[in-house]
Amino acid sequence: MSFADSDTGYLLGYTFHEVLGTECAGYGSDHLMAKTTDGGTTWKRVTPPPVSAENGSHTMYFATPMIGIVLGSHPWVTTDGSHSWHRVHLPGTGYDAIAADGQLWVIAPICSHHCDFGVFSSPLDTALRLRRDPRAPQFRGDLPYFVHGAGNEIYIDTDPHLQVGWLWRSADGATWMRFRGPRDDCAIAAWDATGLAAVCNDVLYGVGEESKLTYVSYDAARSWSEVSAPSVFGYIDDLAAGSSTNWVLTDARSALQTTINGGHSWNAVTHFPRIALPNGVGTVQYLAPDTFIAIPAYQPSRHVLVSHDDGRTWSAITFPKWPYR
Repeated sequence: MSFADSDTGYLLGYTFHEVLGTECAGYGSDHLMAKTTDGGTTWKRVTPPPVSAENGSHTMYFATPMIGIVLGSHPWVTTDGSHSWHRVHLPGTGYDAIAADGQLWVIAPICSHHCDFGVFSSPLDTALRLRRDPRAPQFRGDLPYFVHGAGNEIYIDTDPHLQVGWLWRSADGATWMRFRGPRDDCAIAAWDATGLAAVCNDVLYGVGEESKLTYVSYDAARSWSEVSAPSVFGYIDDLAAGSSTNWVLTDARSALQTTINGGHSWNAVTHFPRIALPNGVGTVQYLAPDTFIAIPAYQPSRHVLVSHDDGRTWSAITFPKWPYR
């Protein structure tokens, strides 16, 4: 799922069906894409790129309502709002994308064995030709990811969820600075150019529990201050920030936790209307400081969840059953 603004978003998925008439019965998949222009209230089917569940997982990112990219074994881009798609060249599988300051930025390997990673960029125009940016840092061994939600700043977390890694920052894509994260095993989110939140593992208990600590930085990762401890239930998955006060933490084993006071207190959200979430929530994206949209994790689902009050109440939107191609 990717929202380019508070109204326009895209959802990429698959329908699975049994393949009959073959020597060995199997399952095929039809790729599908849906688009909303009213903040997730209604959706319509649009043209997807030619990808399928059989050739790996995919990351989708829309920089504008018209320009988007789907990263996987082959990257596909659209510059006309998903009416048409074309392939772009990368040396290997693209892993993450972000838009900043009129550019699209993509992290991808720069060697055939995926041992080193670099940053590729392109102006946000109809040509959209990705080229490796020699000014950006090169990463060896650790798979880096962008920290989303930072406006025109570019943040790259070099080793999320594994160890204390470097957090790289650039204000213009030309000059890069690196800073330490607050501690081991952190999920990091940015709400503006200099404000970042982090939720980090403290002690792993097992059986679906770990103690967690919350940190905040108001000076672009130069320094971090400890704030509070969220619930021990669930493992840290991802963190999203809508403002300096409104954050949401998704985790495995439970659903999600929200805060409206900058991490000083947390509220566990485990019940949603009409549907069960045995594996919790997967992707969460803010549409406004107190409004976010979420999709269930690791299960076939035709639901999208929307909350306009920081997770206190929800509406569940059910997609129609898509016809097979």
